[in-house]
Amino acid sequence: MDTRYATQRDVPAMVDVQRAGFQAALIPLLPEEFALPDEGEWRANLADALADDAVRALVVDADQGLAGLVVYGANRDVEPAAGAGEIRAMFVHPDNWRRGIGRGLVEVACVDLEKMGYSAATLWSLRDNDRGSAFYADLGFTRDGSTQTRPHLGAPEVRYARSLGPPRQ
Repeated sequence: MDTRYATQRDVPAMVDVQRAGFQAALIPLLPEEFALPDEGEWRANLADALADDAVRALVVDADQGLAGLVVYGANRDVEPAAGAGEIRAMFVHPDNWRRGIGRGLVEVACVDLEKMGYSAATLWSLRDNDRGSAFYADLGFTRDGSTQTRPHLGAPEVRYARSLGPPRQ
């Protein structure tokens, strides 16, 4: 898997991957009244993240276009875990699920977070996301007891944490 740092030129393709992954994996877990943000809002959020020196994004290209992405860096939590960076988003296009792309992206991001000076990584996932929970556990993440419900999602989330260091087997 060849990863590369994302640039502003990648934002439209990143939005396409994010929306496709979100619709396939998360929409079924959200309340009926949830409305998927429009593409312009997603583009603005990603462009802002890429413009922040404390945030990095990696992408994986595939024959048919962008296959996956991960956005990570400075922790946005009100009460972040000590020394923890944050994996802010990780999406793989559903056409590329179960090919090791997500695993590779998270592992590279964790190595990079450690190089950035962080000793741990955290991420948020929907509480009822069983597929995501199994994926994160396989990568060495555990629930740390923190929960939140962001108004725009309307569903409870749980925080996962992992110490940084050698990749997990």
